[in-house]
Amino acid sequence: MASVDLEKISKIFDKNVKAVDNVSMNVKDHEFVVLVGPSGCGKSTTLRMIAGLESVTSGRIRIGGRDVTDVAPKDRDIAMVFQNYALYPHMSVYQNLAFSLQLRKFSKKEMEERVQEAARILDITELLDRKPKALSGGQRQRVAVGRAIVRKPAVFLFDEPLSNLDAKLRVQMRAEISKLHTQLDATMIYVTHDQVEAMTMGDRIVVMNEGRIQQVDTPLHIYNKPANLFVAGFIGSPAMNFINGSISRSDGLLFQSDGFSFPIANDRIKALEAWVGKKVVLGVRPEDIRPAVETDTASFKANVQIIEPMGNELIVYLEQGRHNLVARFSPDTLVALHDKMPIVFDAEKRHFFDAETQERIETQ
Repeated sequence: MASVDLEKISKIFDKNVKAVDNVSMNVKDHEFVVLVGPSGCGKSTTLRMIAGLESVTSGRIRIGGRDVTDVAPKDRDIAMVFQNYALYPHMSVYQNLAFSLQLRKFSKKEMEERVQEAARILDITELLDRKPKALSGGQRQRVAVGRAIVRKPAVFLFDEPLSNLDAKLRVQMRAEISKLHTQLDATMIYVTHDQVEAMTMGDRIVVMNEGRIQQVDTPLHIYNKPANLFVAGFIGSPAMNFINGSISRSDGLLFQSDGFSFPIANDRIKALEAWVGKKVVLGVRPEDIRPAVETDTASFKANVQIIEPMGNELIVYLEQGRHNLVARFSPDTLVALHDKMPIVFDAEKRHFFDAETQERIETQ
């Protein structure tokens, strides 16, 4: 296996459309890194440049320390799994798995060993004589992954491989690919628009938007300390609540917005001193809003607009003045439509962002 280094790579298409803008990152040997972001953010184009399927406008790409920027895809020692499986319909599963090895003039013995090993790892040994049309979507995806495994490449690349599967199969295949990474101890780069896949699969996540990297870190660190408003709003479901306001001074510091205000915790005052009199954005995740009790001093009332029972939780949509909020409550919470419900934000889980730069204000 091998590391992958991107050094200030950019991709400009016709009419000066900049799909990828000065992206630099390092994927360590044996690491599972997920590129995530909305459609059009440049994640798939970045992956295709690593694979050699798209030329690089500027910058360098290194795999295992070797500069492959201008090297043909077949000579980069990578294997790519696509969204649409790309299986040969007239070939059996065995023939699909063996085809790339035949092109490389492998002996029949070695082809047999590699195909059987991949089939065993993916639990598709009983499918080797079938044609793709006789397979389910999940089985076809396993075959597509197996075709990459037989190559024993330095780097595996996955381009939204689960997007054609139903919800149940997506969950199953997520687990299968994560298990595969552990079994093969492989270097893997995985592209998805699904933040759940990113959070559950990656050793590290690369969040992209408009062709640029917004943040690179472990899933939990990105969730707990998003670098900016975009990352905070993109990672997490339901999304983080945002409230525009300002910081003022009154027996300490206050966050003020239309309809309510609350004091800033003492351990965060120093960090927010520089924003007194300036506009900031408060971010609160749905699970960090809770029903208030009598001892809460910073509570306020909000109108209950919608209740979504999810079995293990309640998703509750609230309205407070001009603010629309989404909260995640335990399933036994007593709440009814059109209630005026007292709620409170967890003081330890409030996020603050500079309204002008949209960057996180580090308060802890």
